[in-house]
Amino acid sequence: MSIKNKLVLGYTTLGFFAIFILCMYCYYNAKEALLEEALIHVVNIEAFQKKQSDAFLDDRRRDFKLIVEHNDLKNIYYSIKKSDTILFVNDTIKMKLLNSFISNFGNYLISSTFYNGLIVSRNGKTIRFKIDSINNIFIFQNEKNDDELSQILSSNINKEDRILTTNYAEELFIYSKVEKSDSLEGFAGLIINTNGINRAFSNNQIYAKTFIIIKNIRNKLILGSIVIVIFLFIFIYIISGKNISPLLKLKKNLDKIEKEDFYSQLELNSNDEIGYVIKIINKILKELNTKEVEIIDSKKNLLQLRNKLNEQSLKLSSLYEISIDGIILHDKGKILLVNKTIEKMTGYTVEELLNKKINNLYFQKQQEDKGSLFFYETIALKKGNKSFPVEIIETSIDFNNYTIMVTLVRNIEERGRT
Repeated sequence: MSIKNKLVLGYTTLGFFAIFILCMYCYYNAKEALLEEALIHVVNIEAFQKKQSDAFLDDRRRDFKLIVEHNDLKNIYYSIKKSDTILFVNDTIKMKLLNSFISNFGNYLISSTFYNGLIVSRNGKTIRFKIDSINNIFIFQNEKNDDELSQILSSNINKEDRILTTNYAEELFIYSKVEKSDSLEGFAGLIINTNGINRAFSNNQIYAKTFIIIKNIRNKLILGSIVIVIFLFIFIYIISGKNISPLLKLKKNLDKIEKEDFYSQLELNSNDEIGYVIKIINKILKELNTKEVEIIDSKKNLLQLRNKLNEQSLKLSSLYEISIDGIILHDKGKILLVNKTIEKMTGYTVEELLNKKINNLYFQKQQEDKGSLFFYETIALKKGNKSFPVEIIETSIDFNNYTIMVTLVRNIEERGRT
């Protein structure tokens, strides 16, 4: 994997985890705050609902009590009870009595808005008084039951009224309605809205709404994180490309150097660490160019010297091999080189001679003045331990900071016979 891809992958991963942790932190805090706020609203609204409901029912009981205890209402009730037909109510006296009750009784009720009329159901006759602050008040005569009017109305309040909630509404408010479902059989479902408890809350519904908000926040955070990560990836990719560009150029130039192209200079305008490295490399390349020129010159000189040495070596080798005297080159007594005359003189092969010391061939005398020629006669040994007299001429030469002894061996056995 290239450095650019590593940088992009590394920084993108780091940015993703940072954004993820930040989003989780924001989501958690938003969730806790919303749930806490929702709980406070629920508690407050429940207390408000209970207070308003209690006040509402108290007002209704008071109104019913006033209605039940009113003498005009009793007279109307008994008149309806004795009536066989609806037309009885249209009687002038009874209608005046009813209108008188409605007008007089309005002074005792919380609300003074009424609606009157006669309703006939299959079970009886009913006079309905509509009062805004309470529910529809039904005064009815049940032909199958002759209970007192007060008992009927009390039963309606205590058993048949209930509060129902509608579906969701705006701003987390649940609108409620007061319904009198069994006030009159065949006329169930007569509903009015009451201002006092119109903002009753349901715990489950407010929490459901709160969780919808939390879910929306979560979705927005996720979407925002994805968008940020995408832009972060693009941004890091571009920045990494710019930052890695000098390294790519450096790599290209180093590839040339790898092919021994030391004459190329790295061109890069950068004042950072990469620029410093390139400056050092250019300095090294310059020195290498200088050394390369010197090496080439030295190589040419060595070739010329080698050619000359080869020529001299051939000449010396010819002289060395055709010499009638034996020639031995040795370093501190270790034989390094011999000619064929020594082989014939001693009876040893070259390989055998190279494994011997110089004192194994003749009795050596110590040279007093090193660097000069040293002449003496001694006894040499042939293969098979046969001895013969020889004349020795020794001298030393310097070769590559080494001192090498050169020994000329001449057989003087014939000289002794004469």
